[in-house]
Formats: sequence, structure tokens, C-alpha cells
Amino acid sequence: MEADLHIHTIASGDAFGTIKDALFVARKKNLKAIAITEHGPAMPCGPHKYYFNNMELIPRYDGSIKILKGVEANIMDRFGNLDLEEVILKKMDIVIAGFHTFALKPLSRGENTEALVKAIRTHRIHVIAHLNYSEYPVDEEVLFPVMKERDVALEINEGALLKRRDTVEPFVQKLKKANRIGIKFIVSSDAHYPDAIGKFVLSHYVIKKAGIDESQILNRNVKLLYEFLKIK
Repeated sequence: MEADLHIHTIASGDAFGTIKDALFVARKKNLKAIAITEHGPAMPCGPHKYYFNNMELIPRYDGSIKILKGVEANIMDRFGNLDLEEVILKKMDIVIAGFHTFALKPLSRGENTEALVKAIRTHRIHVIAHLNYSEYPVDEEVLFPVMKERDVALEINEGALLKRRDTVEPFVQKLKKANRIGIKFIVSSDAHYPDAIGKFVLSHYVIKKAGIDESQILNRNVKLLYEFLKIK
């Protein structure tokens, strides 16, 4: 992988490194790009929305490494509302959206699916996060065609898989369904500590098990990634 697209810093409140720490590790891992994706403000420890407005002060490059500004936004209700306004989301290079219990208690399978579909159709979203979370069941037969239609990628989240190893095999089956439809993927660390950046061991296992071709993985090549995100 040439980029890690899901990284938290101390600004997220539950992570333990700075942007400079992330860059230091990224250089050691020979990454070409990283995305700083703090939790949205609905998380109890998340930064205020002004933080995301002010991310424009972060330089585009630090040495040879490109820095993408992003957010892990929270889905707030069954209608797909997010915890950041669209005017802020449009400033982000990458918008990852997903469920967290602090922001939205698990709903029924149908309501979880409805929330994701409406979020995708309403907001500028690039990636759906950690669908291995078993407390948020979804109807893949409904969700995946919408993701394909709107060109939204599915995240293979190393941190979420490591924390919930019992979800690995069921998630492989979801990946197989997504792959058959032609959905694109990103592989991310979801690093909350700098040394986790660029570690994708369990992710490589599920990729192989699901039979995903590398051409479907966006961050294997930054040129492919930038085309997807529509950034230079």
C-alpha cells in the first residue's frame, strides 16, 4: 500500500500521537500519502467542527509525503444525517462515514441499511467504514448496489478487524459480495497510535481470502487513489 487513509491523532481525543508522529512513521514505512481523519464532533472526545474548518492550515506536503485532510464522520440517525455540515465536508479530501454507538445506538437491519443508503445519496462520502461491526447489521443486497452506483469505496479496517477477530470470517463473506458487484476498496490501519500506521497484516489475509484483485484496492497506488478522490 502506498497510502494509509484512516489515521487519528491526539485531536480525536482517544488517540496518542501527533501529525508529526504520523509523518515520522509513514516515512519509515515508505508511504507516499497519509490521511488525517479525526472523529467527527458527535464523538464525546472528538474535535469541534472548527478544527475541520482549520485543517486548511495543514500543508499539502511534508517532505515527500502528501497529507490528505479528512474526517471519520458519524451517521447520526436513520435518515443518514452526518455530524458535520456539507459546507465542511466539501473541504475534506476524504470523507469516511460510519456507525459509532456514541453517536447512534444500533437500529434494526433495515434501519441501519436505510441510514447508510440515505447518507450516501445525500452527502459527499468517499468511504464506508468498518462494516464488520456486527452490532450494525445491514442488507448488503440493498447497500452494495448503491455504493457501486455512487462510486463509494468499502473500507477494510485493520484496527476494527484486530479488535473484533470474531467478525473476520463473516466480513470475508461481505467482501466477496462487494467484490462480485465491483465495489472498490481501501485498506486502512485506523491507527490510534503512530506505530500502527501502515500495518495491514490481517487486512492482507481477508483480501486474499475474499479473492479481491489488487486493481480494486485504491490505495495500492496513489495515482489511482487521487483519481478516485478527484484531487491533484
